[in-house]
Amino acid sequence: MSSLSATEIDQACHGYRTCSTAVDTAEIYCRMVGLLAAVTASPAPTTDQAVRVACQTGYDACIQNPSQADAMMAQATAAAQAQPCLQPTGCAATIAELDACAAQVRASSLATFVPCSEASLASVAVHPQPSFPCPNLAPGCVLLLMTPASKP
Repeated sequence: MSSLSATEIDQACHGYRTCSTAVDTAEIYCRMVGLLAAVTASPAPTTDQAVRVACQTGYDACIQNPSQADAMMAQATAAAQAQPCLQPTGCAATIAELDACAAQVRASSLATFVPCSEASLASVAVHPQPSFPCPNLAPGCVLLLMTPASKP
């Protein structure tokens, strides 16, 4: 990474963002909506079955209109691409190592969006410190894979 120009780093960053959203489908998006519905349900689900019902309700409402899900994903992708790329610091990783990490991050993220039939209290519990799937990369390298939060 240290031998790349700022322009090349920017190209890599936007490439990672494009790849990370390319695997998003209405199915995955609606799974996320369903799980979010279970997390925010009121009253809060107290059994696995209640989690599944709340999840399925949110999922069904979403999947009935896949074009809306596609539009929301396109909007999120455009918003992510519009954000400036964070410049990696202290990163000696190669592009191949970052590619492998990005693939692991995508796989790990997608695995969290289980079908509602597999949802449970444990799967929707808030995990404040998720483990990062690329422990061999310096923290500064990970900046290239991140999208800074938008300001309201």
